[in-house]
Amino acid sequence: MLSAPSHIKISGPHSSTNKPIICLIIEKRNILKLQLKNNMSKELITVVTVCFNAESVIEETLKSVLNQTYPSLEYIIIDGKSKDRTCCIIKKYEPLFIQKGFLFRFISEKDKGIYDAMNKGIELATGKWINFMNAGDKFCTPTVIEEVFSRRIADDIKAVYGNTFMIKKNSRKLFRSEAPHIILERMVACHQSIFTDVQDMKKHPFCPDYKIASDYHYMYQLYRRNGKFLPLSVNIADFDAENGVSSINKIACRWECAKIAGIDHTWQCRIKLARKTVEVYAERTLYKCLPQDLFNTLQQWNHRRLERKHQKRHQMKLIPLRQEL
Repeated sequence: MLSAPSHIKISGPHSSTNKPIICLIIEKRNILKLQLKNNMSKELITVVTVCFNAESVIEETLKSVLNQTYPSLEYIIIDGKSKDRTCCIIKKYEPLFIQKGFLFRFISEKDKGIYDAMNKGIELATGKWINFMNAGDKFCTPTVIEEVFSRRIADDIKAVYGNTFMIKKNSRKLFRSEAPHIILERMVACHQSIFTDVQDMKKHPFCPDYKIASDYHYMYQLYRRNGKFLPLSVNIADFDAENGVSSINKIACRWECAKIAGIDHTWQCRIKLARKTVEVYAERTLYKCLPQDLFNTLQQWNHRRLERKHQKRHQMKLIPLRQEL
C-alpha cells in the first residue's frame, strides 16, 4: 500500500494512512494556491536598494528586507559596478528571496550618481508603492511594511511616511515624521521611511540637477502639485546618520533644500544655515578633541534636550486645538 512521503505533513480528522496519495498531493496544491491568492490580494510593494562598494554594510540591508513578513514584495537592487565583494554578497542572497516568493531584480552597471541609480529602480518597479532602502540602512523590524499597509489607504494618497531612527556610532535618535505642510521648509521624513506612489514617480522621477537633496525636491514638488500625504506614527527605518551622502554633506544638503524651497536668498535662511554650519564644525571639533566617553555623554544629553524641546513644541500646538473643542 502506498503511503505519503515523509516531507508531507498530514493533520486533521482525515489524516489517515489509508487516504490515497493523489488526494494528499491535490490538497497540498490547493493550499499553495490559496497562499498565492492571499499574497496576490495584497498590493505589491517595491523596495529599491542602490549601492556601490558596500560590502561592509549591504548584508544588513539585505537581511532587513528578506525578513519582512509582508508577503507581496518586489526587491530591486541597483549596483554601480562595485569593485569589492558587494555583488558576490547580493548573489548569495538571491535564491533566499526567490525561495520566499519575493520578486527579485539585480543589475550592476555604471551610473551617474545616487539619484540616477534610484531612477533606474523606478523604471523597473512594478509595485503600487516604492521605498528606497539604500545600503547601510534597514527597516526597524520585520513587520514594518505589514504594519504600514495593514490599514486602508485612500486612492488619492501619493506618499505614506513614518518615523526614522538616526543611527550613529554611539547614539540612536528618533526623527519623528512631521505634518505635510512642513515640506515647504524641510523634509517631513527621511526617504528611507517614505513609501511613494510608483506611477507618480514614473511620471516625475528624481531631478539629476540636485546631487544631495533630489528626494526633497520630489516631495516638495509633489506637495505643490496638491499630492496628498499620509504621516504615520510608525517607526519605519534605521538610517545611517554617519556615512550617508546627506549626513557627510550636511551644509551642502541644507543649501540645496533652501534653493529648492526658494528661500536661499532670505536672511532668516542664511542665519539658520550659518548656525547649522557652526554646530556641524563644533561637533566635529569636539569629536576629535574630547575623550570618547565624554563626547558620547554630551551628545546623549543634547539629544535628550532636543527631544524635550520637540515634545514641548508639539504640546503647545495641541493647546489651541483643545481650546477650540
